[in-house]
Amino acid sequence: MFSSLARCRIALAGLAAAAVLILTACSGQEKLQHGTVIDKRGHAAYTTAVYEKVFRQTNCRTVTPRPSRTTTRTRTRRNTRTRTRTTTRATTRPIPRQTCDLQYTGQRRTGTRHHPASWELKLRKDKRTGWKSVSKAVWDRTKIGGTI
Repeated sequence: MFSSLARCRIALAGLAAAAVLILTACSGQEKLQHGTVIDKRGHAAYTTAVYEKVFRQTNCRTVTPRPSRTTTRTRTRRNTRTRTRTTTRATTRPIPRQTCDLQYTGQRRTGTRHHPASWELKLRKDKRTGWKSVSKAVWDRTKIGGTI
């Protein structure tokens, strides 16, 4: 009836339509603005220190890597004889480089990070729930079980 290519195209069209339907159904819900308060969470603004790790170089040395080599072995068996051929060639000339070990010496304070205040209420309306950000004044005067 349909070729395998046509069946694949039909299946892909069906999947694409299902994906569009799911995305539009989920994106239609907006955040709750009003409802019954079922939970509260919040914290005042605060700052934290930012640190970086400090290392020192020890045991510095110059390292010359060995030249890389390619080895190919071919074995041919005829009757009872075995013949092996090995080919070896240098591909690049090694370049000396400096390398050092790192030793952890501690940490250094590099600054501070500010975390702004956050005041949120968890609202419920019908079967939907969601968190809403509010001001500190609204958060203070709202009680759990109240409406907003």
